[in-house]
Amino acid sequence: MQELEGSPFPRIKTCKSCRETIHFDAVKCPKCQAFQVWWKNPQYISLLFIPLPLLFFFFIPNSPFREKPKFENFRSKISVTDSQFFFSRDNGNVEITSLVKIKNDSPHKWEHPTIEVQYFNADGKLIDTQSDKDFSSVLVPGTEQAFRFRTKPAKPETEYASQKIFIRSAEAPIFSD
Repeated sequence: MQELEGSPFPRIKTCKSCRETIHFDAVKCPKCQAFQVWWKNPQYISLLFIPLPLLFFFFIPNSPFREKPKFENFRSKISVTDSQFFFSRDNGNVEITSLVKIKNDSPHKWEHPTIEVQYFNADGKLIDTQSDKDFSSVLVPGTEQAFRFRTKPAKPETEYASQKIFIRSAEAPIFSD
């Protein structure tokens, strides 16, 4: 009930909780302290902000809840463009070092690549292998990057004739740029 312009009667209404008569513009009932409209209650105002994080996680393109691309679907877009190996000695220890250049022609960034190096003798027989997951490396789309691997050789230097490099796996980042 509202008063009319110039009416001598005060504007009043009934409390929704205790049914007492209160002023029409009252936000809370003076007797029972009940809020008269839900959106002015601070307890309910906070509930309005709960959907915001949900919007962030489900509708933002880089959401961790969106399906990440699978490396297997883009493996053919990741290629080894150059590789070489050599032996070195340090304090009497022999190491084989492989230098590898990898190009990412996929549209995605890949983290933690697992790279396998296979070493062959002059007859093409596999004589040694090394596999490493590089937790500090990222394959950026459209770029070529160099990697270095060192290991103790399993055979004498003279048996090593060639190598092949394989990118076995990589992970799409949780949040991409």
